[in-house]
Amino acid sequence: MNRVLFVAIIAILSTPVFAGNTPAKKLFNKAWKHVRLYEFDKAEPIFRNLRQREKPGSDKWIEATFGLAVALHHKTPPTAEYIKEAKKLYQLIVDKFPNHRCAPRALMNIARIYEIRDYYKDKIDLPAARKYYKLIIDKYPDNPIVSEAVLRLAQAYTISYDKKDIYKGIKILIDWIKTHPKDRLVGVMYLHLGDVYFYPLQEYRKCVESYIKADELRSLEEGREGFVYWRIAWVADHKLHDRKIAIKYYLKLIVEVPTFGKGYRSQLALKRLGVKNIPELKWRPKQKLPD
Repeated sequence: MNRVLFVAIIAILSTPVFAGNTPAKKLFNKAWKHVRLYEFDKAEPIFRNLRQREKPGSDKWIEATFGLAVALHHKTPPTAEYIKEAKKLYQLIVDKFPNHRCAPRALMNIARIYEIRDYYKDKIDLPAARKYYKLIIDKYPDNPIVSEAVLRLAQAYTISYDKKDIYKGIKILIDWIKTHPKDRLVGVMYLHLGDVYFYPLQEYRKCVESYIKADELRSLEEGREGFVYWRIAWVADHKLHDRKIAIKYYLKLIVEVPTFGKGYRSQLALKRLGVKNIPELKWRPKQKLPD
């Protein structure tokens, strides 16, 4: 075979299918679709290609840079090299293009890299994570991402299991809730407060109150409500001796989440508490008890 023709064929076969004249919009859509499907290994080369094609510093170049960082950050199995390159790309956006729409999330993702152990022997740096969460709150106070940064900042304190840090995290959430009672993440914040008050603090009254507020705001993860219902019922019954709350949540376990696995024990508890006309335990479409 003619050597020139052979080289040409190899070049064609080696060229990614998205190179050539494929419109950038189509490639971006394809890359972000891979991200939504957790196909980060497929998204990475597309974003690399787009980053080479777009003008450095342009809106689309910055988006491609961010997309490449996201793909590297979440590729599996994670490696130190992937995380290092992802953090470098995020930091580039933060430093050079702080007003771009991707900058707040880039800051968030840097904080997450510091907070979470991504690969074997990776080191967690909570002070650095807190620093970046605070930067989001200070630099982008009107961005919807701020409430997430507040929640994660609080968690970056409570996760240390040091009592001083835990109470710092609690104060961050309570202060935010007081000034932003309608915020979209208030219910999730109450849920986290309930977890922390349960353990390690063992402040059971505050635990139950926080969980109930999360439940009232419909912030419990669908399909996992039973875990919180059981904790509320058990703590109210055995730690607080609050018969009214215990009965309410034992009933919710039987009626609303009968497949959770605590229905029979809830029936026994209700019998012990002197409740008459205890509901039967049987599978049924999810329903809600009247308030």
